[in-house]
Amino acid sequence: MIPILLTASVDTRGMKGAKFTAKEREKMYVDTLNYYIKLFGSEKYDTTLVFAENSGWSSGSIVNQLYKNDKVTVEYLSLALSDFVQEKGKSYNEMLLIDKAIEKSSSIKDNGCFFKVTGRFPIANLNVLVNEVYKIGGGKILL
Repeated sequence: MIPILLTASVDTRGMKGAKFTAKEREKMYVDTLNYYIKLFGSEKYDTTLVFAENSGWSSGSIVNQLYKNDKVTVEYLSLALSDFVQEKGKSYNEMLLIDKAIEKSSSIKDNGCFFKVTGRFPIANLNVLVNEVYKIGGGKILL
């Protein structure tokens, strides 16, 4: 199964335009991860959710709130806060976050590809999209 990459910045550290507190954002990320754990936990294949976080937020604070399911693994990447520069903006840092996740994720390296989705808001039919890719690709994804 292609790993699903979710990018996250739990603590915006005062970034302009941020509308939610770090605790509110944490809840959004936990709710989204739990939604996917439940959604993919009933599929016939194993799924890895790669959660890449760049604000230095405690991994235990999130991981301890996640549902347990033998079919779904969460690979939590806590990336170095010093690599991200707020002054360069959200888009720059999002692309850097994706680059760092590709570099550090064993799941992404092993598969050679990934699905990228936002971390705070669940895509209700993500399993349908993933299944469609497998159907079209004959069960294999070629890069």
